[in-house]
Amino acid sequence: MIIYFILNKTLIGKSFRAAAQNREAAALMGIDVKVTTSLSFILATVVVGIAGILLAPIYFVSLELGGGSIGVKGFASAVLGGLTNPYGTILGGISLGLLENFSTLYISSTYRDIISFSVLVAVLILKPSGIFNWKRKKI
Repeated sequence: MIIYFILNKTLIGKSFRAAAQNREAAALMGIDVKVTTSLSFILATVVVGIAGILLAPIYFVSLELGGGSIGVKGFASAVLGGLTNPYGTILGGISLGLLENFSTLYISSTYRDIISFSVLVAVLILKPSGIFNWKRKKI
């Protein structure tokens, strides 16, 4: 909710979106693109730091935190939701988490990581833009 508010309701969020769409046009409109890019990296680092703090008690500190199963599941949820749609990515993560937990309940916990990787491969083959990638109507 905080990220949604920052990206959609503040001037900083508007400058993030403008610089992401067209750097030259944003610069012509008076947005300092270098500062905006730096602020976006700072925001991303803060979000990843909070995620690391929340995941550390569960996974402890290991190499798996960076690129192991968490990385594959995060990438799978982003691809499932659509890489250009942050709300679809959230829905993709929730959907993937529910799918994994229900498969653990009904099939076996042994296949938990295989199912998330299979969903990633299936979505990349069948619908590479993501299942929840909605097109907005231009007004």
